[in-house]
Amino acid sequence: MNFKFIILIFFVPFISFAQTEEVTWNYPVHPGTEEWNTLNSFSERLNAFNIPGDILTEMTTENLVETCLAYPWWILITSRDNNQAGYDYLKSVFNGFRELENRKDAGKEFLKSTKKWILKNDWD
Repeated sequence: MNFKFIILIFFVPFISFAQTEEVTWNYPVHPGTEEWNTLNSFSERLNAFNIPGDILTEMTTENLVETCLAYPWWILITSRDNNQAGYDYLKSVFNGFRELENRKDAGKEFLKSTKKWILKNDWD
């Protein structure tokens, strides 16, 4: 019998039943909260939304899309002359958007998330 085959038979059950913990991000500070009011500058407030690097790189693209869609200050997209310039500004201040653009499956996950949202809201 092939030695590799024996090892495969022994280890596959352990690998397939191993559970991996999904890494998600919930914004710890939101506009209007007491914590928000303790931040002294606009820059501190924007930085409070950034995802720590070790969490960001471990997030699935699906979770990253959900996190980006839940960004608390989407209104900033209107702070520029057009939506593209507004998005570029958001991307410059929030690391989640920059990371999302580097993911090859971002478009697919965004469309899946949009479909879930439409179905959840039952647009009849």
